[in-house]
Amino acid sequence: MVSRTSFNTRVVLASTAVLLVAGTLLFYGLEFRNAMSSDPAHVQYLSSFFQSVAFRTAGFNSIEFNRLRPPTYLLVTVFMFIGGASGSTAGGIKVNTVSVMLSYLVSTARDRETVVIYRHSIATATVTRAFLILFFGISAIFIGTLLLSLFEEAPIERIYFEAVSAFGTVGLSSGLTAALSIPGKCVIMLLMFLGRLGPLTILAAATRPRPKERIEYPRSEIAIG
Repeated sequence: MVSRTSFNTRVVLASTAVLLVAGTLLFYGLEFRNAMSSDPAHVQYLSSFFQSVAFRTAGFNSIEFNRLRPPTYLLVTVFMFIGGASGSTAGGIKVNTVSVMLSYLVSTARDRETVVIYRHSIATATVTRAFLILFFGISAIFIGTLLLSLFEEAPIERIYFEAVSAFGTVGLSSGLTAALSIPGKCVIMLLMFLGRLGPLTILAAATRPRPKERIEYPRSEIAIG
């Protein structure tokens, strides 16, 4: 029986399911005795699931984020950085990108020459673009966090949270956004602009198309690690 679900859809659904379950359990484990301590158990689980969905660009919150623990801020930024699926209105580097990179790491660990997902091989160019997107996202957030830490007086985890939320176009805040200075607001707006356009769009606009080189240079080994 041939599946009517496309390969891309299966990857997105599986990745989303893993993120929803992991986000729910991790958020509950970190905050059930802190920000959610006054809520009954069923409300805690519901809030954890709701926030697991909202982390990845929904922008809603049922809990005061200024009460979260620093480890929770770090957890939330990971989910905001990943975002939703490619082709959607979500921000982040996308679950498709993360799936390709993780599959590459698994294939490398198993000494496979090709990247395989659900018995489908992934083109080398796609893997390269996935890691390029990751590098662009990390670089943008690092520079944004560095600039915000120069302009604002706030704990670094909150500054980092604001930078990732802006790049992922999530809309969540630790309570710092309203108190930002003019330079800080400009940094946030720039991160939102970069995140909304997307790394591939920006990189494609910044580079000029060139004819492919058919020259092969001698291969050499270099020490790494």
